[in-house]
Amino acid sequence: WYFNREQNSYFYVLDFGTSKVARRLTLERNGTLRVYSLTQDNSSWDIVWQALTADCKVFGMCGPFGICTYRPGLVCTCPPGFHFVDPGDHSKGCEYNVPLKSCNGSDNRWVRLERTDYTYNDKTYISVISLEDCKSLCKENCGC
Repeated sequence: WYFNREQNSYFYVLDFGTSKVARRLTLERNGTLRVYSLTQDNSSWDIVWQALTADCKVFGMCGPFGICTYRPGLVCTCPPGFHFVDPGDHSKGCEYNVPLKSCNGSDNRWVRLERTDYTYNDKTYISVISLEDCKSLCKENCGC
């Protein structure tokens, strides 16, 4: 069984030595697409394929301003100066501890976060720039 996921890209699900395997294709609540196979004793559904193998690649897994990491399981955290909107549901993301008074306020603090991508904020693409250039751009645009 297979289908074309992207141009010239296929996935195969094979169960050697078994016949009449029940399967289900599920679009999960978090947006990832998975194929499940029912175990031979019909006791549980096992994931046999998923579109994204890394849950942190699923858009919005940790919500706006949330940071998704593996330690070894998936863990959502907030950057310094932020807290979870809903501590019981990290997919709602993070918000400022203290609301910003302005974009260019002197009391704003800038923190460098290595190897971090804020997918929710990709309104425009800017190639890799220095921290100083980033500060200047963000002072002109509060949505930065």
